Amino acid sequence: MSMSINIRRKKLIIVLPMLVVGALSLLFSYVYSSMILTIIGLGLVFWASVLYYTVSSYHIPREFIDAYSKSYADTIEHLRTRLGYTSSKAIFFYPKSLKGIMHGYVAFYDSNGSDNVRSLLSLYINDVEDGNGISSIILKGDSKQKYIILKAYSQGIIDLIEGKIEKNLALVDVGELQHILYKVMVEDLMLMDDIIIESSDSTIKVKIIGKDSAALCSSIGDQSLCPLCSSIALAVSKSTGKGVIIEESIIKGKSVNNTLRLIDL
Repeated sequence: MSMSINIRRKKLIIVLPMLVVGALSLLFSYVYSSMILTIIGLGLVFWASVLYYTVSSYHIPREFIDAYSKSYADTIEHLRTRLGYTSSKAIFFYPKSLKGIMHGYVAFYDSNGSDNVRSLLSLYINDVEDGNGISSIILKGDSKQKYIILKAYSQGIIDLIEGKIEKNLALVDVGELQHILYKVMVEDLMLMDDIIIESSDSTIKVKIIGKDSAALCSSIGDQSLCPLCSSIALAVSKSTGKGVIIEESIIKGKSVNNTLRLIDL
């Protein structure tokens, strides 16, 4: 309660003088029949009202968001290292079942062969279709192949996007997905300056433009752990119905260029 009161007091420090001066201007404009004072008074009252009701009551600094993102990325990286899953490769995917598309997942794996990736995923997708489900953490491995499967840590961003557009991303194509991501991540959330998506048969190129976005991606290093890059990869997976691997990531200046490889499930 005290925080709310303090916020209102800070607003009033700015708004109240504008209202007082505006009211006095309207009063003297009536007395002296001054059009100039009328315009000044109406303008001050209008903008004071706008500032009071539309200015956000709180602000989360970008440094706080970046620090949190870096922290959780370091935590997942530490988990992978301690468990012996040191490969930088990750694939984002959505298993399907009779109940529809479920929670997104990410699999970290050591093998570089796409055939092994398909066999890895088909095992768990079949489990889902049989009604067995997928646990939140699955560890598997032998001398030839190691992998770990986690519930996708960027699922919350996908839920946020779908909530804002009131539409399931599984029902949109890649072309429409770009417009959706631009509207939500650029216009609404202001997480980046621009996003460009170019698609081909088996690859999708994503360009993220923005100084702060590039700095965040650069600070994390592994783009499969970056909240921006991983959420876009997860969105592409849901839209295409395929597994998505961040095959290559180039950070240059104020832009991040990711090449996503699509894997048939």
